[in-house]
Amino acid sequence: MLSVGRMLTTRWVASSHRAVKAVLHNFHPLYEHARKASTDKQLLASTRNELNGMMRVIASKSFVENLLLMNDVLAELSMLLQTLQKDKITIGEAQAQIGWQGC
Repeated sequence: MLSVGRMLTTRWVASSHRAVKAVLHNFHPLYEHARKASTDKQLLASTRNELNGMMRVIASKSFVENLLLMNDVLAELSMLLQTLQKDKITIGEAQAQIGWQGC
């Protein structure tokens, strides 16, 4: 039997969307910081190796595509949740306001 583990709250969606947008907006500086730190001889070799691994992951096409997808999905969820929180709104009205076609 399947069960719902945890419901995503409005705050979770909003904070996750802000985090994804921040990573997208600061992608190049974050990568450059990790690149420079990965060659810092004052850091432990294990830390430099972790940074190199992180750089390979975040520079991959799949990571960037997933990040962009998450941004789009969280933006839509955020808009949906804000619309559905309005007092006295029906599903039909919400659907019309957000332009969502559903299934």
